[in-house]
Amino acid sequence: MDLDEYVFFKKKNDKSFTDKKFAEMLGITRDHFYRLKTGNRSPSGKVAFLIDKVTEKKVDVMEMIRRFYEKTP
Repeated sequence: MDLDEYVFFKKKNDKSFTDKKFAEMLGITRDHFYRLKTGNRSPSGKVAFLIDKVTEKKVDVMEMIRRFYEKTP
């Protein structure tokens, strides 16, 4: 599952869940989170670890990284 899908389903099941709240859980800004979610930024090692931990490994972090580097020239 990618990060955008995870957030979509989380919001669907928990009306109080927001991008801002998730970003705070990761210790990053909402803008940084948006870039990660859209694939315009690759997570650092620390953020990748936290995404893995917070989502209970539901988000494929390695796939996020791979997609980002495939997009960049």
